[in-house]
Amino acid sequence: MKRGLFINAKRANCSIYESGLMIKNSISPSDKFDLDYIELNRDTTTSPYYKDSIPNSYDFYVINWHHWTTPIPKDTIDSLGGKKINIVLEVDENNIFPYVNRGWFDAHIVIDSTKERHENIYPFPRPLELIDKPKPLLSEDKVVIGSFGLLTGGKKFEEIITVANNIGNCIVRINLPPVTYMGDIGIQQRLVDYATYLKSLANNDVEVIVTHIYMDKLELIGWCSEHTINSFPYYRSQPGLAAVTDQAISAGRPIAITSCNTFRH
Repeated sequence: MKRGLFINAKRANCSIYESGLMIKNSISPSDKFDLDYIELNRDTTTSPYYKDSIPNSYDFYVINWHHWTTPIPKDTIDSLGGKKINIVLEVDENNIFPYVNRGWFDAHIVIDSTKERHENIYPFPRPLELIDKPKPLLSEDKVVIGSFGLLTGGKKFEEIITVANNIGNCIVRINLPPVTYMGDIGIQQRLVDYATYLKSLANNDVEVIVTHIYMDKLELIGWCSEHTINSFPYYRSQPGLAAVTDQAISAGRPIAITSCNTFRH
């Protein structure tokens, strides 16, 4: 049986790491191969000893390569004896390789179901976790609007408050966990200030609950399932697909999204 190694970014509050873990978990149960798993710290990628971090004894390697979280250099990739397969997460609407050098790898797992199979490009949908059943709604008497995500650019969570004010007598829950790769200085205060701002926008009959909890996937799915609807007001143009809809879909509740191209899937 073939033996493979899955190389992911180091555990972090980051959608690149989480997506890599989700993909690894979806392919690990296969009876076609054995798959080992390691995580590499970004800081080691430029070290001259980096090659020693990856065992060169596998038939194939699945690498969650990313220019920021796992920028494994070409000479290290070339030194690996087996087939090299990379995961392409940040795919542009019109360009599959905005960051990845196509010639570095034998094949590409492109996590974007809107692309077409071509040569060594293999498009896949985003894999979804499942739960046995959703949790009960947080309230049977009020509309509950939920949303979550890392507080990065192009997200207008304040629009959810505007909608809630128009509905009246409802609850808004927004979870904004801290981000690993945005630096530590001022991040916590920024989260607190933004939460205060969101609450200041609400009418008296709208309860706004803002939390900063980094949940695992199943916790997040359960949390989303407590809402009447989950809403994601994104306005951004960047490579990649929005990951937040993964858990919202698995929760089995209605979803409201914008026409942002990162929701094209």
